[in-house]
Amino acid sequence: MTFNKSNIKTIRADAAAALAAVESKHGVKFSLGNIRYSTNDFRCKLECVSTADANGNAVNPDEVKFKENSWAIGIAKDAFGKSFTSRGKKYTITGINRRARKFPVEAVNTRGDRYKFPVSALPTHLQA
Repeated sequence: MTFNKSNIKTIRADAAAALAAVESKHGVKFSLGNIRYSTNDFRCKLECVSTADANGNAVNPDEVKFKENSWAIGIAKDAFGKSFTSRGKKYTITGINRRARKFPVEAVNTRGDRYKFPVSALPTHLQA
């Protein structure tokens, strides 16, 4: 078999479907990264996080990651899921990207569109 863009898309979809069954069985969430390929091989990054705490209670993996890393960019740990207004529009904080120096705050608007913001765009009570 030789790999090309078309069959890599098919393989990715099949892998995601297979991983979905493992996710529900074991209480984890997989994230399949970009796939790099040549005609005879391919590589990708696969990350897995738990979706339950030590007591078996459901947790949001994005929120756990946020709380672990929020200190690095100067945001309060409890800012995840909080709303703020920027230029007259309401946004909800959904995550951070520590590698994005200028716009590390990830948020969505009321329609679900994703945006990135600098820490300075947040109100002071959401900053650490």
